[in-house]
Amino acid sequence: MEQQLQQAVHELKEFHDNFFSSNTDQKETPNNLISRTNKVREKSEDILSQIDAELNSQTSDARKSTLLLLKGKLIQLVDSEYSKPAAEALKKICQTRPDLHRSMERAR
Repeated sequence: MEQQLQQAVHELKEFHDNFFSSNTDQKETPNNLISRTNKVREKSEDILSQIDAELNSQTSDARKSTLLLLKGKLIQLVDSEYSKPAAEALKKICQTRPDLHRSMERAR
């Protein structure tokens, strides 16, 4: 399940990042940005509910740190403004897996 969720978040990020290049007839206008945000939000709802279900499951074999990272990434894709839930998810990762935080810093 963990790998499926990672793949789903990766695909959604690709959709988000390449929205305008794959839709060449659309320019980067405020209305089109809203359209992209709405489509990303719509696609993210199912993924987010799966991540939350895994986080709340006592029998999940997925690593909590990975799920929190995916949740933070997903929330950041959906909302370009500061998001307290995304910040909290990412903060928990730094507390539980400092090694993961350092590797994220190097990747920037």
